[in-house]
Amino acid sequence: MVKTTHSGEDYAKLSLQELIDGQAECTIQTLEYSLRACVIDFKGNWDDRLPLIEYASNNRYHSSIQMAPYEALYGRRCIYPIGWFEVVEARLIGLDLVHQAMEKVKVTQERLKT
Repeated sequence: MVKTTHSGEDYAKLSLQELIDGQAECTIQTLEYSLRACVIDFKGNWDDRLPLIEYASNNRYHSSIQMAPYEALYGRRCIYPIGWFEVVEARLIGLDLVHQAMEKVKVTQERLKT
């Protein structure tokens, strides 16, 4: 039998890794639920909705960091385009706004790749 001793730092690293793994599991589970809802709501075109799920996840409050990831990264809250329109225009937003937002996300992703 081999006896090994571990320092407090070793245990701290182990606990931190377990904490990180637990947070990752929660994030993955949340994204899985969101994707499942998209498959049900959008009849299987979930891959077209990935940018919206990513947007929602990045702007959702996370208790581990006490803010949304967007706010943690950029130091300010995300500005939502909802409410920038007149009441009459607001009725027309619906799906067109979603498609426009998805296109802008795709353009931004392409720019970030270069």
